[in-house]
Amino acid sequence: MCLDRTPLIHAPAECVPLPQNCNDIDMNQASVKAQPMEVPTDTSACICRAQAYRIFRKLYQDGGAHLSSYEYIRSIDREIQELTAQFPWYFRIGSTEALRYLPSLDVVAWCHAMLHISICQQRIRMNRPFLHARVGESWSVCARAAQEMLLPYRQMRESDVNRFRQSQKFAVQGYQAYTAAVTLAAFLLVERSFPGFSSESMRQDIEMVISDLELHDIGPMVSDGIKILRKMLDMFERRDAGDPQMRESLVQEIASVFGGEQPTRRYLRQCDIEYVLNSQTTLGQQLDGRVPTVPGFPESVQDPGTSTAYHQTDPMLDDFHLALDMLEYNQWWDFLLPEGGFPSQGA
Repeated sequence: MCLDRTPLIHAPAECVPLPQNCNDIDMNQASVKAQPMEVPTDTSACICRAQAYRIFRKLYQDGGAHLSSYEYIRSIDREIQELTAQFPWYFRIGSTEALRYLPSLDVVAWCHAMLHISICQQRIRMNRPFLHARVGESWSVCARAAQEMLLPYRQMRESDVNRFRQSQKFAVQGYQAYTAAVTLAAFLLVERSFPGFSSESMRQDIEMVISDLELHDIGPMVSDGIKILRKMLDMFERRDAGDPQMRESLVQEIASVFGGEQPTRRYLRQCDIEYVLNSQTTLGQQLDGRVPTVPGFPESVQDPGTSTAYHQTDPMLDDFHLALDMLEYNQWWDFLLPEGGFPSQGA
């Protein structure tokens, strides 16, 4: 999934049983004493992760033929949301019991952070192709997943930052935190911000991960990753993401964690679209007159001339233009017209 490739082994879900919820001490040569899921054990995270990826594996049914169908993606995403809402208390975001007890449950807290990051990452990967055309819920799903991705990590860190940084478990968790930071840095380059998640907040999360990674000798992959994250932050500051050479070098460096080379290249190319939109906005402010109206859309959305501060106060028109730029010319009318085509004269 990290490389946007169909898994080689694709057994039917019902053929692979879930592990029992137990600790090592619960097993002997003759039997396994399983615990209820409300009791955190050594295998709890494995069970919840397996349940999640039983759902995600549906992405590759029929060789991935349905990946371009938003309705199919949305159905999978809703299954994931239903599953995570049923997770035991220690793996639920915002659970009062988790906030109260997890600081003393070190292993479970680390498992929660890793499980949560992996689910958020995959939700973003499968919704990202629909992001700029604002198809369905894709925008809000990506925005919320980005904002919450490092939440368990941050909560665990804030409860005792020195203990967190000295933990040997970070050697395992470090790479997962790095992949989350890469996703946030890519959003920072292309989206700049999300509603409720400013560029400054996004940058602070990335800097937090960098500062943690720098304290551990995890290996060359992560040490190179720190350089990549700093490069992405530097590109954001200097607005170099639109430079084709810089962008292509970044594609090669992050493709293995971002979702494959082609999806990474397609996504970062949106930096060029942002430049075009900025140019169009500047030109539009110099023109005197109204733009043509489109049937089915409110006139206030279509007419930026009604306010010289329109682009600063309402991003809807930019979103509308951006959606058009993401479509082929022969798809424009399908997107612009409400269902049923042009309204009749008598309507």
